[in-house]
Amino acid sequence: MRSLNRNSFEFKLEEWEYLDEWHTTETVNFVVAEEGEYELACGASMVVGRIHECHEAWIEETFTSPFAGTPVVMS
Repeated sequence: MRSLNRNSFEFKLEEWEYLDEWHTTETVNFVVAEEGEYELACGASMVVGRIHECHEAWIEETFTSPFAGTPVVMS
């Protein structure tokens, strides 16, 4: 991902070499949100943050309140 600004960004998708096949159309979903805590219209909550780690070790993140169910993590 590069060239991030208020209205756009650029990204590149790469497939594992052993899965290399022809693709004519790709669908990419994304979410853009400012850091913070939100309650969605459906009643679910969303916590948006940033972790500044660039290595392959496990990272523990502590949240201010417990989850009501199993969380979904997007990175």
